Amino acid sequence: MQNLTLRLIYPPSVPTPQLKAARSGLESFSRFGINVESAIASEKAFIDVRCPVPLRNVAYADKDIRIDSFPGISDDQRTVFGIAITPHSIIIRDGGKDRILVAMGGYLKSGAISLRCSKELPERMRQKGITAAVKYEAGHLLIPSPDGLAPNCDNGCLMRRPTSFLQFVHDIVSNNLDFCKDCCHAIEETIRQRRINLN
Repeated sequence: MQNLTLRLIYPPSVPTPQLKAARSGLESFSRFGINVESAIASEKAFIDVRCPVPLRNVAYADKDIRIDSFPGISDDQRTVFGIAITPHSIIIRDGGKDRILVAMGGYLKSGAISLRCSKELPERMRQKGITAAVKYEAGHLLIPSPDGLAPNCDNGCLMRRPTSFLQFVHDIVSNNLDFCKDCCHAIEETIRQRRINLN
């Protein structure tokens, strides 16, 4: 039986405290039976990763990066969900205007996170902000959403769609938010379905 894997892919320029915080965001997924890995950006890091092209662009970026989308193939049988982090901004064209994103990704695809957003936070909250952003984005990869956007949990858990990064981190840190029972069930169901499809 093949297990799913969440793999954090990062450039060597990411400072150690930020890398530790990002890894911490993924470690909680091991409770669902998901393998959790991290790898410095190299061609080996992208082996078996779903939607690898945009992840390569993010992980290898040496300046702000523009991403239009994370194309996905519904029958993609690869078992590794990658999350690339970058110290640079991630920019998307939206409604004729450029928008700077904290993160982007999609259900059963891969994700990307800009660590630059953490600079908005007070020093004491920066690492927790990075941990929360990575955990949220990994949840986004594993929890379906009817509108195709990031999940928006009605239970007020970690997966409530944020209005701003600062408010998102404040809510998570202040209320010690995690996945609610419904979101845990959605993650478990995605894992169960993927295992059925892969085996």
